[in-house]
Amino acid sequence: MLNRRLPNLNLLLITTFLVGIGLIMVNSVIQPRMEGKTFFLKQLFGVILGYAGMYLAYKIDLYFLRRITRYLLMFSVILLILVLIIGVEVKGSKRFLSLGPLLFQPSEFMKLTLVLFWANLLYQYKILKRKNEFGRIILTIWMFIISCISFYLIEKEPDLGTVLVLGGSMVGMLFLGGIKKRYVVSVMLIGVLVVVALVFLRASPATDYRKGRIAAWRNPWMYASREGYQTVEAILALGSGKIKGIGLDESRQKLFYLPEAHTDMIFAIIGEEFGFLGCLIVLSSFIYFTYCGFSIASKCYDFYSMLLAAGLTGIISLQALLNIGVAIGALPVTGVTLPFISYGNTSLVVSLTNVGILLNISRRFAISTEEGVLEI
Repeated sequence: MLNRRLPNLNLLLITTFLVGIGLIMVNSVIQPRMEGKTFFLKQLFGVILGYAGMYLAYKIDLYFLRRITRYLLMFSVILLILVLIIGVEVKGSKRFLSLGPLLFQPSEFMKLTLVLFWANLLYQYKILKRKNEFGRIILTIWMFIISCISFYLIEKEPDLGTVLVLGGSMVGMLFLGGIKKRYVVSVMLIGVLVVVALVFLRASPATDYRKGRIAAWRNPWMYASREGYQTVEAILALGSGKIKGIGLDESRQKLFYLPEAHTDMIFAIIGEEFGFLGCLIVLSSFIYFTYCGFSIASKCYDFYSMLLAAGLTGIISLQALLNIGVAIGALPVTGVTLPFISYGNTSLVVSLTNVGILLNISRRFAISTEEGVLEI
């Protein structure tokens, strides 16, 4: 019996809605700046490029994608190494490679690559017979070696926020992948200890600011002129918006008061211009996006597609949760952007490509046979 399925149009619509909000807010935030028009055109170019990436990801054969994952991983690691050597330094961090007038952020591409890598290895782990316990051990060791190398290279930029997003996604995929719970819990504990060590024990001029961020998170008003300045200004922006906001383009905090208003803190400007209702709409949109993504994962007929759909959904949802948590002062400042909305071409293109893969998975059909269900 042939069971054809249309792509999940709800996922496409909610994604497009969030991208539209992003274009409106980026234009609003950068409008007062001299280079505002250039910023907006770059963001618009990122949207066009992102939807092209979405279409290609929608059409690509998933089996072919799984076959080339190792090459994508090698390419991503090389890019991360190049960032540390010849990367463009922006505000004390080397996270970008220069591509003429544009900047490319390899850590964003690594998010997609690692999810593909984890899904592939956990799929192989699943299909190995229990008698091949040695093969399973080798796969597990290989997965953690590659993951640790990737995390280390990203942390060296430094970009601990991206490491946290990737780490959370990895733990979720390990649970879904059938790894024994005691091993997953052990990985979580080790990860927590490493993060604590990076924040409190490691003495380095490049990372000492993390202690200040933790202190400012606990009491931002005490550090309002230093590490807590960004959090305080974000809270003021959110508070001044009240229920309905003060209106589009009317934000005062974006006028050089709130740092990174167009990237990390764009949610605070949404709260100022559109109020609590605007924030609720954005938050509800991400919740619905998460629902659509995990709904796709739950309807998959093969283990690899399920892991891939869950991983891609989780990494976008976790990043959104982390960004919003920072903007409202519930979490320490981490420096991650709000998917689909914040300014940044690499994040936008990769996120839309992720959605393309999700749409690809959602449209696949199944053939019921005597041996079982074969997904095509």
